[in-house]
Amino acid sequence: MNKNKKNLALVILAFTVVIAINLLQSIRLIKFGNFNFHTDIARDFFLIKNIVDHNRPSLIGPRVGEISGLFHGPAWIYLNLPVFLLSNGNPVAQNYFCLFLVILSEISLFFIAKKIFGLKTALVATLLYALKMGDWIGNYFHPFGAIIFSPVFYYFFYQASQKKSKKNFFLWGLAVGLLAHFQLGFGLPMVILSFLSATIGLIKKKNPLANFASFLLGLFVSLANFIVFDFRHNFLQTKSIIIFLKEIGIKETPLLPLIQNRLKSIIYAALALPVSFWSLFLLLIFLATVIYLAKNNKQKRAYQKYLFIFAGFWLVSLINTGDLQGYHYWGLLPLSIIVIASLSRLFPKFSLLLIVFYLTLNSNLLVGNFSLISQKKEANLSYDSWQFISRAAQSIFADNQEEFGYFAYTSDLYSYPPRYAMEYWNRFYQNRACQFEKKPLTYLLIFPPPADKPWLEASWWTKNQVNIDKKPERVLNFDNGFRLEKYSLSPKEINIPADPNLIQSSHFR
Repeated sequence: MNKNKKNLALVILAFTVVIAINLLQSIRLIKFGNFNFHTDIARDFFLIKNIVDHNRPSLIGPRVGEISGLFHGPAWIYLNLPVFLLSNGNPVAQNYFCLFLVILSEISLFFIAKKIFGLKTALVATLLYALKMGDWIGNYFHPFGAIIFSPVFYYFFYQASQKKSKKNFFLWGLAVGLLAHFQLGFGLPMVILSFLSATIGLIKKKNPLANFASFLLGLFVSLANFIVFDFRHNFLQTKSIIIFLKEIGIKETPLLPLIQNRLKSIIYAALALPVSFWSLFLLLIFLATVIYLAKNNKQKRAYQKYLFIFAGFWLVSLINTGDLQGYHYWGLLPLSIIVIASLSRLFPKFSLLLIVFYLTLNSNLLVGNFSLISQKKEANLSYDSWQFISRAAQSIFADNQEEFGYFAYTSDLYSYPPRYAMEYWNRFYQNRACQFEKKPLTYLLIFPPPADKPWLEASWWTKNQVNIDKKPERVLNFDNGFRLEKYSLSPKEINIPADPNLIQSSHFR
């Protein structure tokens, strides 16, 4: 067998294993039609639905939780819009598309790793990456776009340093701008670092002015929506960032919790490991090895770019003195996986060790996904699951054949998951349900409060905001604490309006 045929056989074998891993991790979707459907995921469905219902494009995506008045970009919304249209907003179809995106990202990562480090690295990196994808399969969530796209950004950043052409600089600017669309907490530091790198190259006369201009053009094209939005809304986002930066100067931040949070985050972003002494030890060995290779290897520029991105992100992240959440730095993980896999070129037996290590690391995930009993239990009991909230919504329509009103309560007051489930199924039942409106027959969908905040239960909301002050005709209690309350209201009770300030749209995004 010649070398080309042998390499092709290895690629086919590797992707057969990768697809098998993907399918194993997708059992809850394939077998039960189930997946995560928490507040942020349901909100994204509403944002897509808004575009469809009003036939009006959006310049922004979901809001940034940490900074009031700041928004992610709409790239995730538009990426998923065609499937939403074809499936009439079916969340199950949307999550099969998410599985397709996982496979597409694995193929993309393979070619990027192969282009930079060679076939062996690409094969190992793709297998390791597939093992980690179980964390996101069935988790339709806009930061996942940054995970998919970060290797593309890394590749064009590297290419711009290798082949200093206007095309590569333009694609670099375009790619880093798109990262900000998916997750501003990751994309904005990458924009800052990229602009800094391009500017330093210009000042040191390493990059021609034409290349720098091409980079700025790519950045402008990808971020134009943010610029137009700010002009149309009195520079809302610019002012929000300025206010945020001013508040940092007057905050007193405890140093130890900040260091602990960053250390935990750095270890996960580099190695996907929990904090422990041995994981810290492995991190130091890994970083020392990469630093050495950045000085003494023919691919040293690729290692240099990784170190610049990795170290630079944590330095820029110090602007945010609060805890970093996983979605802020998840985009670093595919880059770390590529770099870790590249070490197998230096240590031939390291490849098998890496794969065994990651298999052990992910064994609980694989076993958990393969367990039909645990997945069936999740579908029945987890109120963050689509199957549960979908069945709860359908049970209301099955309860009667009349027009009815309903109100939904979650402790964050947005109630996106139950509202979307009700709106989705309403079209299949002659649009009998009237959202946040009192009718002779009225239902309340009530989620339990967080375990550590029992005072956020719904009794005050029912009495003072929905303005229903009577015992329900019937209560259906679920094992997970969720309940449905059914009321028969008199004309007098109907005429007492609910609080008009109840959130019943995606206005707050």
